[in-house]
Amino acid sequence: MERSIDRFYLHLISRNDLIPSNCKEKNLEVILEKEPTVDFCKFLYKEVGRDFFWRDRLKWSDQDWLNYISNDFFKLYILKQNNELAGYYELLYDPKIPSMEIPYFGIFKEFFGKGIGGYLLTDAILTSFNQKD
Repeated sequence: MERSIDRFYLHLISRNDLIPSNCKEKNLEVILEKEPTVDFCKFLYKEVGRDFFWRDRLKWSDQDWLNYISNDFFKLYILKQNNELAGYYELLYDPKIPSMEIPYFGIFKEFFGKGIGGYLLTDAILTSFNQKD
């Protein structure tokens, strides 16, 4: 079975271009994962990406994952609601350009439809601008 996959990109030059989310959900917390593990990163990628056909990293070895998450310019942020894991995003800084990328971002299916995705994306964008400053 053939399936069409769309990929979207967002390019913001200034934080002033951001229209922030006005999520009404309570008890949301975004946390920098200070020592991400290979297993945790693989879990997030597989579970959040399952319904979006994320496939490119499925072939990565544990060493590939370790090399990626050990990069000094890699950051992993997780979203919790009422202390329950709700989503995540990655930030990857490229000092050569310089620019900040959000390589992966998403929420778990049970949190769909609550505005939490917009909340998390707003946080990712603001954090990326703050990291560059």
